[in-house]
Amino acid sequence: MNIQANDKIAILYLSVGSGHQIAAETVGIAFGEFCSSDMVYVADPFQSVMPAALLGRLQRISIRSLSRFYEWAWHNQAVGSWINRLASLWFMQQILLRELLKADAGIVVATHALPCAVAVHLKRSQKQVKKVYAVVTDFGLHRSWPWQCVDRYFVGSEEIRADLIRLGVNIEQISVTGIPIRAGFQALPQSKVFSSGDVALKVLVIMSGLRDHSYAVATDILVEMLEKVRDLEPDQVRLTVVTGHNTRLFNQLSATAGENVVVLGYVDNMQELMGAHDVLVTKPGGLLMAEALAMGMASILVGVGPGQETANRKFLTEQGVAFSAQTALDIIQLFEKIRREPSILQGMKNRARRLGYPGATIAIASQIHEDLLNSHQRLKAGLVPH
Repeated sequence: MNIQANDKIAILYLSVGSGHQIAAETVGIAFGEFCSSDMVYVADPFQSVMPAALLGRLQRISIRSLSRFYEWAWHNQAVGSWINRLASLWFMQQILLRELLKADAGIVVATHALPCAVAVHLKRSQKQVKKVYAVVTDFGLHRSWPWQCVDRYFVGSEEIRADLIRLGVNIEQISVTGIPIRAGFQALPQSKVFSSGDVALKVLVIMSGLRDHSYAVATDILVEMLEKVRDLEPDQVRLTVVTGHNTRLFNQLSATAGENVVVLGYVDNMQELMGAHDVLVTKPGGLLMAEALAMGMASILVGVGPGQETANRKFLTEQGVAFSAQTALDIIQLFEKIRREPSILQGMKNRARRLGYPGATIAIASQIHEDLLNSHQRLKAGLVPH
């Protein structure tokens, strides 16, 4: 199918976790640099049959009760096979086709593997879809992403590019842009460095996001950690805790917080909070970690879920930008270690700056826009677009 100058762009996600949706919305905003807003459509096309509440409950079960099975499946291609079978179903393709026809969109940008796989099936059968772009929002790669008929992959690291090449993807179709992040996440050129003479180590704790199901294990550990922090002197550690949309958790922690703990609900100034703190404590969601890297922030990772989060932890700890903690006591001991040896923290922050991609989102939108322009120009010149 030929690319036209007025082809609209559908940016698709699945309402599981927070990162896929935020990444899609962020890329949609970035396209405003290149086209009018009515040319871009951002949506979860499967919310009618796979609502966020259902996906959230399934995610909580997989984390709490089926973590070993999910981890095995993630590494043994079972997840990829399941998603591919689901994507091949006629009714799934009809759902997406109706969404694309309603939006008059023929270009698909997917931040989750399921809409990407369904779009590939439609492209192969020449039903509405002309181009498919995959945006991987984690630092590990699993087999749920389709390997064929994707026009370009946007990934967060050289390691994922190498994995794709081993799977047979052409190197020319892979861009290491970083994971798309929200505007404003960029390390300050002369940010203050923590030293042992400072009044207190300033810690940002994120316990929930747009959706809180994936924080199930992390929340238990962090609540226990906050109880232990109350026993510390205020001049040792000061915490800012973000509870997101989890109102019950906000009320619980607000009622018991000591003078060295500030509890916040949902915030829209995360970049400011990151810039004002020395270290981040949270679970390793791909987009959140990409934003922390762009801010040059070191992290302590807790409550790590199976699959992609385990892969994210592996990547971040191997790169020397994060610690891994299994218990609340582990976290407290890491606070003490950082206070004794602040050079450790500074080394982690320096490595995080080098690893981050503050311009990832605009780079993705720019490359897609350029590719579509080139396809249109080849069409005008009488050449067959590839």
